[in-house]
Amino acid sequence: MSIDDSSELVAILRAALPLTAIVLGIGIAILGTALRYRRRIRIAELIHAERMAAIAQGMEPSPLPPELLDGGSGCRRSPTSDDYLRRGVLLLAAGIAIAIALLVSSRHPGRAIWGLVPAAIGAANLLLYKLDARRRQPGDNLPATSQHRDGRSPG
Repeated sequence: MSIDDSSELVAILRAALPLTAIVLGIGIAILGTALRYRRRIRIAELIHAERMAAIAQGMEPSPLPPELLDGGSGCRRSPTSDDYLRRGVLLLAAGIAIAIALLVSSRHPGRAIWGLVPAAIGAANLLLYKLDARRRQPGDNLPATSQHRDGRSPG
């Protein structure tokens, strides 16, 4: 193999690696969506068969689960102040780590500025945490996580 052949091979590999990563990333997302869809369809079929069997026996079928009525997305709860704190600290630390890693390892220290993107999002989440804590009433002694996952208060 001559030097020209190896440089062509390197050029091909340099082009193929990002393309492979993009195709595999999109493929994994499509596979996850398809599997989630198949699972939802299977659950709906099982619930339908159960309801039909109950009707055939003259029994009152059980009420439909709320997950089927809202499109299967589940109940999304609004973020609590603890969620803002967790996301803020995580993204701020990740942004600082990315900036330091790019500053130390890169031949172009100006690229370290990209670490500010997740750091700024983390700082915004920390600001939301502070604003959410201020918004709660002073007489409210319940912590922010004293709610059920669906947003209901206990009791």
